[in-house]
Amino acid sequence: TISSNLSLKHFDISNCELSETNIVGIMIALHKVSKLKFIDISHNELTNDYITSKVSSCITTNISLQSINLSCCNLQGIGVELIATELAKLKSLMSIDLSNNPITSANASSVADAVRSNCKLE
Repeated sequence: TISSNLSLKHFDISNCELSETNIVGIMIALHKVSKLKFIDISHNELTNDYITSKVSSCITTNISLQSINLSCCNLQGIGVELIATELAKLKSLMSIDLSNNPITSANASSVADAVRSNCKLE
């Protein structure tokens, strides 16, 4: 299982058309993977705030995480705010891809604030 593979460093579930239940289950399992450096969830629907909260929680639990791809996930509203809040806390993060999401100017401001507080983001 995912959670028993404690040395996992790269996790890619892009373009998997996963159900909400599957995404939540994967995010819960990834909480225990402490060496995770790269995660790609792109091209999966993250429109539900509960799912986005699990993704954002997974982000901060994995303190060695360096790169996150959340492009084309239909992130919007509260989901973007949740992700932005966690980005500001994750000092190991060096890159994040939020492209092709319907992010409003208000949400973009939250992301910009997170980037400013996280000096490693490129």
